[in-house]
Amino acid sequence: MKTGFWLKGGKGKLAGATVYQQNGETVMREVVSPTNPKTEKQIIQRIVMHTVMQSYSKMKDICDHSFEGLKKGQPTMAYFMSQNVGFLRQKVAEQQAQGVAFDAMYNFVPLGLKGFTPNQYQVSMGSLPRVDCTLHSDDEAKGFVPAVKANTYQAVIDALGLQRGDQLTFLMIDGNSSRSFGQCNFHFCRVILDPTNSDHSQAALSSAFLDGEGKVNLPSVRNEGNFTFAIDSTKGLSFTYNGSLTCVACAVIVSRKMNDKWLRSTAYLTYAFAEEYSLGECIDAAQSGSNSQIYAANDAYLNNAGQSGGAGHTDLTDPNSGTGSITTGVAAPTIGGEGAFTTSTQVTMSGPDGAEIRYTTDGSTPTASSTLYTEPITVSSSVTLKAIAIKDGQSSEVTTKQFVKNTSGGDDPSGFEGA
Repeated sequence: MKTGFWLKGGKGKLAGATVYQQNGETVMREVVSPTNPKTEKQIIQRIVMHTVMQSYSKMKDICDHSFEGLKKGQPTMAYFMSQNVGFLRQKVAEQQAQGVAFDAMYNFVPLGLKGFTPNQYQVSMGSLPRVDCTLHSDDEAKGFVPAVKANTYQAVIDALGLQRGDQLTFLMIDGNSSRSFGQCNFHFCRVILDPTNSDHSQAALSSAFLDGEGKVNLPSVRNEGNFTFAIDSTKGLSFTYNGSLTCVACAVIVSRKMNDKWLRSTAYLTYAFAEEYSLGECIDAAQSGSNSQIYAANDAYLNNAGQSGGAGHTDLTDPNSGTGSITTGVAAPTIGGEGAFTTSTQVTMSGPDGAEIRYTTDGSTPTASSTLYTEPITVSSSVTLKAIAIKDGQSSEVTTKQFVKNTSGGDDPSGFEGA
């Protein structure tokens, strides 16, 4: 029997259930917490979910509106969680398959601890050219955009395949307080590629991009705060927040307003940090009861309560079994494969036993007449793939994954449509 069903109107608590809006519908779901003792697999799921949720909370100022085509708030949070929980689940599953011990899997947050640690999270999605970032071990305070090698606005625009008026949002995560406080710190600033003279007229794009103090020259709006920049002919454009801090992760998001709508670029955190809490430490803490707090929202996501698996989703337990399972019909399919690639990537899909998977690659919503998945697919260009599982005449929710081909000047994914 389904524990989720649609109502007309309503929001909040009702007879022990949660009522809220999802995809334009009002949904009521019963929330049931698993009984103790918890299995190791259940604990791992909660740790993964908790780690990603804490990251979203820390980066919310940017990530609650950085996904093109999605409304601010719940839709963007749901997409962030779906994509990045799926990524982290797959990472754990792949390392397990390789024989890596839990004590050697890093960058997790113990249950009950409000911490933040970076992973290769997707922090934005969209159709604008992607900006690649790097880190250098010999210059640990900075993130780098290697494509930018010359100090003019025109050089920045040309190197990144952008246009005048585009906005760059620089993200930096420092790890200076991570181990002692169980968290990293998140910083960001925005730079608009529109140089402006003191009389508010447009300055030439041949103007210097940076002044002699590492600040943006001739800004139309000054909002880089404590960020400073430099351009190195070898490493490219560097950026740092309070230059004494260690940069453990970074990203750059492009934004452009067109026809009263904001377009974004797709960005993933580039990170080089492996000293945060290990998964083994988090499991031990949870089993000992020292950090065993479980949030109802975590259970809902982990048990696939109306949420698609997201990128490379690999369930570590059967989401439809055990105490606390919440089902809403046919489980959504999972989509595997590298979301960012240089030449091509193999895409795999899986769904519930006895279900067929139908998918599209043009951004449209799949139906029972869409292409039937029968074997792995080779993707060699940027594409948005959407899939549903169909069983006994019932369709699951849509799982969406964007595949982005990296090129030197950025890539412009075609056929984009918000999930």
